[in-house]
Amino acid sequence: MADHVPPLERWFARVFGDADARGVGSGWVSGVASVFLGALGVCGVVVFWFPGLLSSAEFRRFYPVPLLRALLAGVIGLAFLLGATSVVLRRRKVLGGTGLALALAATLAGGGRVPIASDFDQRVTLGLDWFLLNLLLLALVFVPLERAFPRLPAQTTFRFGWTTDGVHFLVSHVAVQGLTFLTLLPATTLARWWQPVALRSPSRDRPRRS
Repeated sequence: MADHVPPLERWFARVFGDADARGVGSGWVSGVASVFLGALGVCGVVVFWFPGLLSSAEFRRFYPVPLLRALLAGVIGLAFLLGATSVVLRRRKVLGGTGLALALAATLAGGGRVPIASDFDQRVTLGLDWFLLNLLLLALVFVPLERAFPRLPAQTTFRFGWTTDGVHFLVSHVAVQGLTFLTLLPATTLARWWQPVALRSPSRDRPRRS
C-alpha cells in the first residue's frame, strides 16, 4: 500500500508525521491550522508585493483593499497563536514550529502593510489571489462540515490522495492561465511583428492629410 501513496503525501508524512494522538487538545489540529494559515499568509504577502502579475486583472477593481489587508494580518496573527499553542501541547514541535516560522516570514516581508506599487500592464496574470481566497473559504466551510457530517466516519480530513487533489486544485486555478498564455504566445508574437497586407485595416494604409 505504501508504494501507491503519492510521493508528496509520503514527504508530508515523513516531515510532519508522528505517532502521537491527533484529537482536540493534542496540538495536532492547531499545528496543522498554523501551517495552513502561515502558508496562506506568506503567499498573500507575495501577492501584495507583485499584484500586477499575481492578482486577477478582472477582480482588482472589486477588491476592498483595506479589508484584505486586515484579513491578511488576521491570518498571520492566528497562525502565530495556533503555532505557539501546538508547540506547547505537542511533543514533536515541527508543526507548530513550521507555522510560527511561516507567520514570522510573512510578518518580516511586510504583512498587511505592503505598499502596492506594481506594473499593472502585464500581458498575463496568474490569479494567485483568487486561488488563496478560494482555498481559505473552502477550508472554512467544508472542513467543519466534513467533520460534523462525515460520509465515512473512519476517513480523516487528510484522506488518501489529498495531495493529488490539492495539486489539481492549484493547477486548475493558477497554472491553466500560464499555460493558456504560453499556448497563444507564438501567435501573438507573430502578429505583432508580421501583419499581411490583406489583414491590415484600410485606415492604417490610407495616406495622412497634411
